[in-house]
Amino acid sequence: MSARVDSTAPHVGANASPPKEFTFRSTIALIGAFISLFCTLGFQNAFGVFQEFYHATILRDHSEFNIAWIGTLLTFIIFAFAAPAGVLVDRVGSRYSASTRSDFVPLFFAFFIREVLHNIII
Repeated sequence: MSARVDSTAPHVGANASPPKEFTFRSTIALIGAFISLFCTLGFQNAFGVFQEFYHATILRDHSEFNIAWIGTLLTFIIFAFAAPAGVLVDRVGSRYSASTRSDFVPLFFAFFIREVLHNIII
């Protein structure tokens, strides 16, 4: 075997085309990200309606200023956990982070519903 490289041999990757940017999988990921962001920002923009509802029904004895903290904290939590969640998905993969989310989201809603029902019943 010789250590010499044959300069007349064609390069293997010379005629290979670059990978496609818009594949089916990337398009579905883009659409999913758009829908997720659309719903998240829509919910945050509509918080004034929720604030009026909470003030009229569940949280009558609280000021609107105190009720507004719910929306403020919600916005902070969504954007504060976005960067660490992105790093987690990059390092671990979306399958494991999605299974973690699917464990904690119902637990969060169970606590929220318990508080709401407790305030309505009592």
